[in-house]
Amino acid sequence: MKRLLLLTFLLISLLNAKATSTTALSSGDWNEPALWSNGVPGCFDTIIIPASIQIDVTSTIDLNACPDSMIIFLYGRIEFQNGKKLKLPCNSDIMVFPGGSMGVGSGGGSSTYVEMCSTQYWNASSGDLAGPILLCDGGCPPSQLPIELVSFTADMRSNERVVDLHWVTKSEIDNDYFTVERSADGISWEALYNVDGAGNSSYTIHYSDTDNLPLYGVSYYRLKQTDFNGDFSYSPIVSVQDENINEISLYPNPVIQGGSIVIYLPESFNNVIDLNIYSADGKVVATESFDVVNNNQIIYNVPSHVAAGTYMIKIADENFRIIVQ
Repeated sequence: MKRLLLLTFLLISLLNAKATSTTALSSGDWNEPALWSNGVPGCFDTIIIPASIQIDVTSTIDLNACPDSMIIFLYGRIEFQNGKKLKLPCNSDIMVFPGGSMGVGSGGGSSTYVEMCSTQYWNASSGDLAGPILLCDGGCPPSQLPIELVSFTADMRSNERVVDLHWVTKSEIDNDYFTVERSADGISWEALYNVDGAGNSSYTIHYSDTDNLPLYGVSYYRLKQTDFNGDFSYSPIVSVQDENINEISLYPNPVIQGGSIVIYLPESFNNVIDLNIYSADGKVVATESFDVVNNNQIIYNVPSHVAAGTYMIKIADENFRIIVQ
């Protein structure tokens, strides 16, 4: 079995290098087309499995004959059933984020494995695979930051809903500024603020700032580093968990048409809840139910037929005003 590269996870801009991407919209079987934004993953695809979503492999997925590489961004979980396998073409990569994992639901042992270019990179006898970790047949090329980043950390203060962000550079070349970005799912990002860089330096520099309004549940952070000429690249991703959820909240708002909303729920919610979206004239335009047992975070994919406008979304017995753009 080839090496597992245990690294501080480097998120690199590979999405644009692939022909298409398909994102898991809910938990379920890999081969169910309705679970995916662009159908069941196939050759050339970039595959995204968001946090809180589990994809079950109930039959062997054999894509080894595809003529080009593939990549999986795993924020949630891939779970293999009864000795099934995942086979990807040469030069593919599987990038497991913090909180992401791969493992066995039933059966397993050495008969359950992940293979790229006909070489095993993981099998179930090794136990669950938990992020951050990279399985690299395509090389998992390093970040192209024009800075030498020593560390980037995010820490939730004790008894406060404030996140302290700290990063250290050892050297910088033409570094104009950093942008601190935040995400609820590690996929869609928003810019929080900019911090001036040092331009050029060959000595250690410490930077720090805070997020005074972190998201409920998990918040992901990364640095976008921008040169004087406008070129940019990204740092490793870090995350924090806010366990003290005492009210329902939604993010983001506004949301783009056909986009996703992350809904955070207090621990007291431990059953099935209903979600309804109402138009300005009081008509129900979308409805869905969620089983939230042992889960205080759900991802709701706004149906594409919900046009741009202002709506009321009702979750359990609470109402929220949302804007679809």
